[in-house]
Amino acid sequence: MIPVHRVGPVFFDRNEPIVLGELRLGAMRNRLCLPRPGLGREHRRRDAGFTLLELLVAVAIVALIAAIALPAYDGYIRTSREGALVANVGTMEVFQEDYRLRTGAYLQTAANTDAIAETIGWRPKSDDGAAYSIVPGGVDSYRVTAVSVEGTRVCMEMPARTRC
Repeated sequence: MIPVHRVGPVFFDRNEPIVLGELRLGAMRNRLCLPRPGLGREHRRRDAGFTLLELLVAVAIVALIAAIALPAYDGYIRTSREGALVANVGTMEVFQEDYRLRTGAYLQTAANTDAIAETIGWRPKSDDGAAYSIVPGGVDSYRVTAVSVEGTRVCMEMPARTRC
């Protein structure tokens, strides 16, 4: 490290400007020169931080990345919600098959989750607040509709497991 010595007025070494009151002794140890007009201010302004243009470019890059990433993230969230509803409807099929073995037919009409639970004994794996209902389907089938709290809707024709 170059030693720094305090002196009276502003002095500059030939190689670099000096802050008020400091003298750096380096390669040109005994040579002092007068300050160049404006050099000190420009040097300090350049080292003070980022320019407005640099900040705007950084903000634009972050905004571009966010504009690309957010729709993809929303798509993943929507797909995961649908997947959870489809999985719950798939577990309902087991209970419907058991009900069919006992009664000879599928449960064709149930307006809500509580009615389904009372009749066939099925409950969703997790209490996610989704609403489930059963309506008649085609020949020897039924339709299950599931609507999540967020509004994601899944309708499946069972036992074929096809979307309505």
